[in-house]
Amino acid sequence: MKLLKISLRNIFRNKKRTFLTLSVIVAGIGFSIIGLGWFGGILSNITQEAVNSTGHVRITSSDYELKSKSLDVSSNIPFEEIKQTLSKLKISHEETGVVKFGALLFENDDIQKNGLGYGIEPSFTKFSELKESIYEGNFLNFNNKDEILIGEKLKKQLNLKLGSSVTILTKTADSSISAHNYKVVGFFKFDNGKLNQSFYITLKDSWYLLDIEGFVTEYRVYASSKKEVAPLTLEINSLLGKNYDVKRWDKIGFSATIVSLIPTVQKIVILIFGILSGVTIANTMIMVIYERKREIGVMKAMGVSEKEIFFILSGEGLFLGIIGSFFGIISGGLILFILSKTGVSLGKALEGMPSGVSLKSIIYPEFNILYLVSAFCAGIIIALLATFLPALKISK
Repeated sequence: MKLLKISLRNIFRNKKRTFLTLSVIVAGIGFSIIGLGWFGGILSNITQEAVNSTGHVRITSSDYELKSKSLDVSSNIPFEEIKQTLSKLKISHEETGVVKFGALLFENDDIQKNGLGYGIEPSFTKFSELKESIYEGNFLNFNNKDEILIGEKLKKQLNLKLGSSVTILTKTADSSISAHNYKVVGFFKFDNGKLNQSFYITLKDSWYLLDIEGFVTEYRVYASSKKEVAPLTLEINSLLGKNYDVKRWDKIGFSATIVSLIPTVQKIVILIFGILSGVTIANTMIMVIYERKREIGVMKAMGVSEKEIFFILSGEGLFLGIIGSFFGIISGGLILFILSKTGVSLGKALEGMPSGVSLKSIIYPEFNILYLVSAFCAGIIIALLATFLPALKISK
């Protein structure tokens, strides 16, 4: 206990040196917490939007991944058969069928633009922000025929207005040409600009246009909670057998890459700030060695053992770690908490995102007590490790 008191007293003997060391620890811990919260927020954002786009579980034909690149609707599955089979599921869930296809849109022969089309049923609105993204006009009326929702980019490119008649030209499942006219009832805008190059019609209209009555390209299933996603996937696989491709949302395309990458990035962030803090603390302690050689010599002459000297210096590192980590989690945690409420706007940064990924333009960093506890413990451990070698050297 006496040696710890000596360690604590020594910290405040050189206030400038102590202030410098504590500043680095506070900054390192603070930025680590903010970094963890930021990437946690991005992961939550991607998770939610990916689930909205594919469902917790996506059911497709076995050759869907290959043909979906060319938006070939011949890769489809029977809508009613899947629906009837999934009615046997014991796990609580919701579901919807979607037809995804490519098309050429034009109001007149002068302007023609490619667009990504979706045929949707009423239940689709439960899992998508499409309805909330409409800034002009109305949503589709599923009791009416030949209505279309147009993305903002297509609207500008085709010079469309509400009530305009748009012609959709596309290929059917047997590769024949099909065209039909639709009335524009609304315009929508997503944060990801590439998604605004798309359009929506009713599922029945897409069946007629593509000549795939009773079939969909994707069947999406939504679990009632995250814990039930894995068992739900297993149960769907057991019911459908090997006739279909059943995938969880985190195993599909871009989402799979990001979900696996972000935890690694989080670890790198911690490592970088950990090394930065550790090097600075170690450098400070090395300076202490040269400043206190005579003092250590006097202590040895007075009978203080090497172990006691090592303990005193290690105690200084411990106190620096505790004090610095404490103020680090206070400052970093406060900033993270504020950002988690106000959000951070990404502006036009989303324009480069893949078209199959929908992200909100405002990221809300994740405030998690676990981040604070982990950073606090890491700060103390780093401070001790950075002090160990200089303390060992001076004690001998």
